[in-house]
Amino acid sequence: MVILKNLKKIFSCEPEVVFIGPMKQSFPLNQIETLPTIFIDGGSKHIKSNDDIIIIGDGDSCSKKYLNQITNQLPSEKEYSDLSYALSMITSKQRTIYLNGFLEGRLDHEIINFGEAYSTAKKFPKLTIHFSDKISIYPHGINDLIFSGVFSIITFDEQKISIEGD
Repeated sequence: MVILKNLKKIFSCEPEVVFIGPMKQSFPLNQIETLPTIFIDGGSKHIKSNDDIIIIGDGDSCSKKYLNQITNQLPSEKEYSDLSYALSMITSKQRTIYLNGFLEGRLDHEIINFGEAYSTAKKFPKLTIHFSDKISIYPHGINDLIFSGVFSIITFDEQKISIEGD
């Protein structure tokens, strides 16, 4: 029960949240280790400590060691991904979400993850979602970004984009 209360607390007051997926971790641990963390099913293989772990998923890729510790057990027959369910819990309190370990797997899963993150970002106009230090979804409005070298900007909606710099 304590973990469920912590899960509710995370989404009711924490501005930054980390979701850990099953793939290679895309952020240096020291950058995110102090933030509230939720493991998404197979992301449980990256658990380093048993202190108040939160796992969301259907258990199909969860580490066997943690199968009986899934906080939000989802049905195996469903029409949404484990990440989609976790993202549906986000509230307007969150400003930054780190999706760590959701790249470099199956291409179809990456595309689904990008779609789910984009859909979530559209619901919360002040939310930034980072897949890595190189791939992010920024909120509508003025965003000051610093890039060095080659970069791309992609938009799925009509936008006015202005780029300034040296």
